[in-house]
Amino acid sequence: TPWLKLYSFKLFDKHFLEIAPYFLALRTVTRESLRFFLDRSESIEKFFGQEQPDYPLHDNSDNAAYSNMMNLVTHMGDIPEEKSMKGAVISVYLFRCLQHAQYFKYHVPEKLKGDRKLHKYETFMLKLLHHLVFVMIHNVQPVKTLITVPGKFFWEKMGLSLNPSFSLVNHNCDPNAFIFNMENQVLLVAASHIHEGEEICISYVPTYLVMAREQRELLLLRNYEFQCECSACVHREAVHSLNFVI
Repeated sequence: TPWLKLYSFKLFDKHFLEIAPYFLALRTVTRESLRFFLDRSESIEKFFGQEQPDYPLHDNSDNAAYSNMMNLVTHMGDIPEEKSMKGAVISVYLFRCLQHAQYFKYHVPEKLKGDRKLHKYETFMLKLLHHLVFVMIHNVQPVKTLITVPGKFFWEKMGLSLNPSFSLVNHNCDPNAFIFNMENQVLLVAASHIHEGEEICISYVPTYLVMAREQRELLLLRNYEFQCECSACVHREAVHSLNFVI
């Protein structure tokens, strides 16, 4: 889809995966000019500090893609303090990157040496970056490629992407669907028969078949701030566990 193509982040260093969402937030900004965001500031600012998502989101304008993305994060005040502080520091760093690259040139007057006061346009973009950082932290999906070797196959993570539609799919440790990448396309594929009216779910972490409940709980709490109460967590133990480094 065009969205995946614009907001994908191909990686070559596996150790880069942890910080990749932050640079995906920066890329979301730098692919457009400052004027683009200033012209849409009113529709963007309403999402800052929003407690509940806009639903249904009625936006058929050229702002729709950004509105859908901004609508993915609410309840910012409920984010754990340590994670919130880390996101704030990263946001300031990304903002400094924009300043260093002269992103604000032609719109913000040149400052005197030692003047650290932010122009109103800079303040707006810092708030936007802060929001986007948390959008990416909680909603990016891994881009995987299928690796086949004699006698077996496995998925190798090669990047991250953001697809707002798939970000709305809820989690289950025993999912009935999974996300599949095919070049620049992303598909939601059924993993089992899904009955009419049954919720479609994916797993945000390795499923209960390959990871112990305690490890899944830790990952979900750390990365998504919720404790799973699906049937696999309540009634079933993992079939077998793999060594998993957290």
